[in-house]
Amino acid sequence: MISNDVKNDRLIIVPAYWFLYNMYAIMRNNHKFIARDKRTIKNQYIEYDILAPDTINEMFDSLNIVEEAVMQSLSLDNLHNAQNLLKDEKQQILQDVYMQNVECSKRKVVLLKPKEGYNLFKRLIRHYGTQQLVDLLFHLPENRIDLQEIVHHQSAERKQFENIGGQLVPKEDLHSLLQNIKNGTLQDWNSIHQEYHKWSKNYLKEKRMHALASLAEITETPIPFWNNAFIKNLITESIYTQKWIFEEIYNSRRKDYANPFRQMVYEDTAEMDKVVGKLKDNSFIQKEKKTLEDYIAKAEKILQKL
Repeated sequence: MISNDVKNDRLIIVPAYWFLYNMYAIMRNNHKFIARDKRTIKNQYIEYDILAPDTINEMFDSLNIVEEAVMQSLSLDNLHNAQNLLKDEKQQILQDVYMQNVECSKRKVVLLKPKEGYNLFKRLIRHYGTQQLVDLLFHLPENRIDLQEIVHHQSAERKQFENIGGQLVPKEDLHSLLQNIKNGTLQDWNSIHQEYHKWSKNYLKEKRMHALASLAEITETPIPFWNNAFIKNLITESIYTQKWIFEEIYNSRRKDYANPFRQMVYEDTAEMDKVVGKLKDNSFIQKEKKTLEDYIAKAEKILQKL
């Protein structure tokens, strides 16, 4: 979130603002965009999830930006010291953190709540990776967990992705397409569209590999070193994160009902409930509750196998 502090002539940036303060709005977008997809023939995989390869890559970039800003603002010796400070729950950052090269202006750019945003980004990256890991393990044919199935993905790479009209494509594949158009290998729209369809069919595999690579990177633990205890910890944390996401969705929507400026246009609570509906009957909240229950059931089955 970006806002102007006119009084002090400075720009304020709050990383992970929507995740921190309005989870309802940011997570509801997934459902809104799916409902608005009116394609007659859905032969391309369009990504609607907020936790997707392109946004996860942006979170990784944000981690680096926050670390650099903290290191420079606090005159720390290196990025490692900045990382330790940001991760340490006991230490507070009491002075302003400034960012460089944000806009073409002389005014200062202040980074608010750097620790909160930094650690939330890391938590969401772990959750994204663990969600894909749970899905992989859940669909294994055997009744036990075969870690070799995970190690099979040890070459997984956190690729960069481009968003082309809602379809996510590895940058290297898009570059290859453009080169083949330029050199005449692809000479008609049919051939180009076939490439799009090939990417679409391969996307979920690409996403899984990206997720596992992200998980290895954020935990600083290469895939071949993952063991049962490591995976258990990840899944247990992921369950708590999914619960937290649901609670934040509910709480951010509940604030709307408690807002006196929203209440003032209605005679009483009963009238407000008739117009906007009761909070407990909110369809999106009900869907997210079901999502939470399904994820917990799936995750706990994996925990039982480990």
